[in-house]
Amino acid sequence: MLIFNSNYENFPLPVWQKVKRGNQFIIQYVNPIYVKLFGHDFNYDEFEIMGKNNFQLFPKSIAQIYYENDVAVSVLGSKLESIERFKDKSGKSLDLKVVKWRDIKDNKDTMVYGVVKEIIPINK
Repeated sequence: MLIFNSNYENFPLPVWQKVKRGNQFIIQYVNPIYVKLFGHDFNYDEFEIMGKNNFQLFPKSIAQIYYENDVAVSVLGSKLESIERFKDKSGKSLDLKVVKWRDIKDNKDTMVYGVVKEIIPINK
């Protein structure tokens, strides 16, 4: 997937790609800035998250929102802009302005891409 996603390697915003397998969305790719900003959850080693789904990687409440947004994008086929939640390395919640879109590869694989447009600290 690295060659397929090579355009995103130097992209200045966090990008990821998932492939739909049954009712799961499996991580196949994250770019270097994703690893830099969110790698505290996976020891800054992108290979630790490859092949895993949302529920294997994130707390259930966060994973459920990611999953629902992934389903909406994969079924409707239109771009989705949303606010998703994430925890930084100190455990503080952050809101992420996210854009997700779908691509279908070889008329069989549904790929869901995402990019974080902005990270917003939550003032609580």
